[in-house]
Amino acid sequence: MLDSTLTRLLLTGALALPVLAQQPAFVIGNSASFARFPIAQGSLATAGGNFTGVTALAAGAIPYPNELGGVRVFINNVQSPVQFVGPTQINFQVPFGTPIGRSEMRIALPGNTELRGFIDVLEVGPGLYADLGNASPNKPGRVLNQNNTINGPNNPARRGEVVQIYCTGVGTLETNPPDGAGATSLIRVRENPRVFVSVISADVQFAGLSQFPGVWQVNAFVPDRDFITGEVPVVIAANGIESNQVSIWVQ
Repeated sequence: MLDSTLTRLLLTGALALPVLAQQPAFVIGNSASFARFPIAQGSLATAGGNFTGVTALAAGAIPYPNELGGVRVFINNVQSPVQFVGPTQINFQVPFGTPIGRSEMRIALPGNTELRGFIDVLEVGPGLYADLGNASPNKPGRVLNQNNTINGPNNPARRGEVVQIYCTGVGTLETNPPDGAGATSLIRVRENPRVFVSVISADVQFAGLSQFPGVWQVNAFVPDRDFITGEVPVVIAANGIESNQVSIWVQ
């Protein structure tokens, strides 16, 4: 079963995500930023809509199943691993083999109901996970400090140390694992993204796939500048595409 600090950090937040604006059938967004586009190959995406008859349920183990609570997701007739299902939200992984551009998509629900739509995919589509339940307008990121504890106002990172930023779609991987699986060995991106802490470009120690399917991990050094203190913004850019902004706490 999935039971760790990192699991709770990512999956618990996913269950509390706001519903995407509803349109006919469903709409698709990046599971971290909720941007409608771009969404990357292999990344986690979210479908928002009215999914009648679906009961909230999260995948309990890795690899993620192709069917969860009677829900199946198809992109170009290829089944996608499903991470969470609920009456208004479905989280799934975009298969690594999904072609660039627009693809047809189907969501099969319990009771033989099927919804049809489309998804737009690129090679990269960076999105940073945030604590969306936090009242701060700066939305603290889902970030671990160098000692693997959760970053926050009462547990800030130190300048010069590494923070672990959890995100999706920040770079094409050197090797793709099977769909629905996370990294069981080191899998790096082909080209490191750029990480900005405040207005400073931070040195990247590692960028690649995490142990969670569709979730990337970027380790970056907090720049050792006096003005980087308190709650500071973080943005990642890959192939010229910027992520949403989150924040971290620095001492």
